[in-house]
Amino acid sequence: MEPAVPENRMEHVVWGAPSFWIERLPLYWGIHKGFFRNQGIGLTIWYSYGGPELAEAFAQKRIHIGEMGLPPFFTAFAGGLAARIIGSSVIQQLDHYLVARPPISHLSELVEKRVGVLSAGSCDDYFIRHMARQNGIDPDTAMHIVPLGSDCGNPGIFTGGLVDAAFVTEPWLSRGEEEGIFRVIARVGDF
Repeated sequence: MEPAVPENRMEHVVWGAPSFWIERLPLYWGIHKGFFRNQGIGLTIWYSYGGPELAEAFAQKRIHIGEMGLPPFFTAFAGGLAARIIGSSVIQQLDHYLVARPPISHLSELVEKRVGVLSAGSCDDYFIRHMARQNGIDPDTAMHIVPLGSDCGNPGIFTGGLVDAAFVTEPWLSRGEEEGIFRVIARVGDF
């Protein structure tokens, strides 16, 4: 293994991410093993809660690289964000699930309900609006969309009464179903 680059010759890079999920493991492993340092890169991971917030941080030069979904990226890009796509993946293959607390069992039952999303303009926000329209629901007038930020994915948002439905991924999905906190009512990939 090569010796680490001295701190004064290190290029500092801030990687912006929308949340602390398993997808960040390779970055943390690379930092831990010294891969980035050995290449002269002082990598820091900065968390925001949603693509619109990441786009703003990029525009303000607080981050150098940002991970975000295509809906918030295209919105920011169309609005003048001077950025480009350098890579793409569908890690979860749209295995992103809309869950609801019992007794709700279908999207059509979300009228006048509180639906949690990561942030306004995030992929979750785009997904619920698209899914609602596909089911004849006007998301702007017939449901209450609640930005959750760091609480997104936490089963406590249901038990605490903050929302009636929200997007949840594993491992919280299995845990919440097993405990009877919520049930899957739709899968994003089906839309």
